[in-house]
Amino acid sequence: MTNVHHGYGRTRRPKNIAGADAASAKGALGTGANKGAAPTAATHGLATENQRFLHLSLTDAAGGLEVTLYAYNHAFGTWGEFIPVGSAAVATITATGATTHKVFDISGTDRIGFRITDGAWDDNADDFFAAASTF
Repeated sequence: MTNVHHGYGRTRRPKNIAGADAASAKGALGTGANKGAAPTAATHGLATENQRFLHLSLTDAAGGLEVTLYAYNHAFGTWGEFIPVGSAAVATITATGATTHKVFDISGTDRIGFRITDGAWDDNADDFFAAASTF
C-alpha cells in the first residue's frame, strides 16, 4: 500500500477545503440552532493546510446573512475571532439577496471556522463555499 499525500502544497488555483470542486461548505456552519454557535472543538471548522488566502462565497436568497470567521492554530489550541492581517475588525462576509465573494489573508491559520451572526439560514436557497490558495 502506498502513502498518498493529501496536503494542498503550494496552490495557485483556489482548492475547495470542504471537499471536491463545487462542494458546499454549509456543513461547516453547523446544523439547526448550532449555525449561530462559535466553534469550540479542534475538529470544528475546516482545515486550511496552512494556505495563505481564504476564498469565500456566500449566497443569500432573501433577507440578508452575515457569517463571522474564527481562527484556530494548533500551536495555541484555542479558537478566537479572526482578525485579518492589517485590519482591526473581526472578519465577516455578508450577502443580501445575492452572492458575495470575498478573499482574506489567513497567513497559515490551521483551521477556519464560521458562525452565522445575522439573518436566518435557508437550507434550500442559501449556500456557502470555502477554498484556499497560496497565491
